[in-house]
Amino acid sequence: MKKMIIFFFALVLAFTAFCPASAQTELEETDVDVHSDGDQQYYDNLNQCFALLDLYKDDLDSFSSGEVSTLTQKWKDTRNNLRWDSAISCGYIMSVIEPDELKNYESELVYGSYYQMAAIELYILSINNNNDPTLYNLYQQMAAAAQNNYSIIPK
Repeated sequence: MKKMIIFFFALVLAFTAFCPASAQTELEETDVDVHSDGDQQYYDNLNQCFALLDLYKDDLDSFSSGEVSTLTQKWKDTRNNLRWDSAISCGYIMSVIEPDELKNYESELVYGSYYQMAAIELYILSINNNNDPTLYNLYQQMAAAAQNNYSIIPK
């Protein structure tokens, strides 16, 4: 009976010693796969962040011109979708570590994304406040600062 207990104890000990080692190997392999996909995801979000105003241009122009009222559900949906897309793509750029080839552009990435989010919000506020010229001017300044930072980043 003692031999059987010692055998099971040794078996459990061997099993617990082997499993963490194999788990570490699998984790390292997973990290490599995620990293390569992560770089592509980073670039996709970077391009998406700085293309949002172009993607929503037709809708935003119809609201700023007064063609479509800001009291409609369409405005609420467009505004919420734009804010959501901005938070997802620009927020991603600000919150994750950039790929190795962009390490020297960390400030441009973070500030450019932040300025882009601010520009989007200021444009929404300008439209929502009957095309307030002060807010629109601030939007233009933020959009220019965002594009200035974006133009420095190699693509």
